[in-house]
Amino acid sequence: MRARIALRKDLSIPLEDKNEEKALIDEEIRAIRMNKGRPVGVNDLVGALERGDEVCLFVIYFSP
Repeated sequence: MRARIALRKDLSIPLEDKNEEKALIDEEIRAIRMNKGRPVGVNDLVGALERGDEVCLFVIYFSP
């Protein structure tokens, strides 16, 4: 989700070639895992959810 949001924010996606788009997403995921991904803030995440760009967010809350 973070990778797609970051790439949309940079206007790198969506692309007509879905294979190329997937390759960009995979590349961004690798960068995120190495702490070198594009920055994504809370407002970016909320905006993506509001626009319907991302529709699934799981939150796990544990109470003591």
